[in-house]
Amino acid sequence: MVPLNHPGIGVTKLSALLPLVLVYAVFVIFNYDFIEPLLENWWSSHESSQGLVILPVSVWLVVQQLLARPTLTLQPAWVLVLLFVAVSSVIHVSSIMHIQVVEFSALVVAFTVIPVALFGVRRPEVAADSESYFPALYSLMALPLWDYLNPVFRLISLKATEQFLRLSPIPSYVEGYRIELASGVFVVDDGCSGLRFMVSALAISLLYAYLYFRTKRARALCVASLLALALVGNWVRIIVIVIIGYITDMKSPLVNDHATFGWVIFAVLLVVWMFWMNRLERES
Repeated sequence: MVPLNHPGIGVTKLSALLPLVLVYAVFVIFNYDFIEPLLENWWSSHESSQGLVILPVSVWLVVQQLLARPTLTLQPAWVLVLLFVAVSSVIHVSSIMHIQVVEFSALVVAFTVIPVALFGVRRPEVAADSESYFPALYSLMALPLWDYLNPVFRLISLKATEQFLRLSPIPSYVEGYRIELASGVFVVDDGCSGLRFMVSALAISLLYAYLYFRTKRARALCVASLLALALVGNWVRIIVIVIIGYITDMKSPLVNDHATFGWVIFAVLLVVWMFWMNRLERES
């Protein structure tokens, strides 16, 4: 990572990024009618809203990687140029066919491909200061496909809660996604899946692993540990809500509005995880 005010970055190198800026500008202008609904989708979706942050972070990482080169010149990767043209065509075709998920996905992929298609990626066999595809590929986390995993994590959350209730003294009856207590009924709906926490955990842990770890083992531990904490944290959220509902006869405000409570648990676990990762970083 090289800051923009680094003495090694001159006006010439910054001006070499002009083609990238121009291509992005043209892409946005010609595809604005498609980009606006994508931004609205990210803004309104709990599971996909991370795209509003992930895409700018990805572009920033790409720029930082390019500016770290001794010299910066256009090195078009023609296979990726062709991919960009193909994906750009898919945007318009899927829009005509009203297949929005394909349209949104093609937009993200096209946005991802642009810098790599223009400047390539320096590999170990051609440069001592080799680069990574990660900065560009990180933007694929913004693909609006996460909602399709919601039923899976919803079922996992239900089974975890059901198992806890079987081991607890709380009298309950589970039918479908309904958890019936003597004082009321809980429904494990889509918002209880915890997918939003899983996506956030994956985005944060991948970025942390790329920036601070160099070995595959440390990176794998970094990502897997936060995913596990996010998963268990969501189970804890649901179980605590059920216990509070049982104790208060469903009168606690948390029974009806527990989204904020979930983020509080996630934030606490995230702080603990970052202390752990910082220690692991020092040891490695």
